Amino acid sequence: MSARFHANRTEPRPARRARTVEESPDAAVGGSTSPTSVTQVNWDRGSRDIAPRNSTKVRYRNGMKLTDDSIGSIHLIRAYGPGEIRVGEQTVTSSCLLRADKMVTDWRPQRIDDLTAEDLEPIFALEPEIVVLGSGSRQKFPPTSLLARLLSRGVGCEVMDTGAACRTYNVLVSEDRRVVAALFLQD
Repeated sequence: MSARFHANRTEPRPARRARTVEESPDAAVGGSTSPTSVTQVNWDRGSRDIAPRNSTKVRYRNGMKLTDDSIGSIHLIRAYGPGEIRVGEQTVTSSCLLRADKMVTDWRPQRIDDLTAEDLEPIFALEPEIVVLGSGSRQKFPPTSLLARLLSRGVGCEVMDTGAACRTYNVLVSEDRRVVAALFLQD
């Protein structure tokens, strides 16, 4: 009898099979992606097994898009922390606007409470389809009149804390979306 149990049942958990692939060291630097060794453990899914039990053939279920953050003209956020973010090799310590190909570091408002209708004009000049608004260490919404102004121009807006906004911005840029990150680094 297995020592594993479901959280809300007392029967043992069904036997599982999983397969792991160890890739060759040169795969990490853009070389071959063929596996050098295969350890096979099976996931028991009834008739929907991933691979036959005795198979050593490796199948990948999903593809993954990788983005090189060293591409010269694309601004990706490499790190963020209290009061600063790192875009490429540049450290930014004040509120900023980011688009994949442009960075505005002299944006006037320093806190989300300082945001006015005039401060939205530089955002509109970047022609986004969506704005990711990072409001500081905690999520805080701007006045609804400012959000309504964005929406009236056909621009979507997502409000979140700055860390989540940095991550969301990177994902949307990697999907080739017209996104602008408006990031406040002070609370």
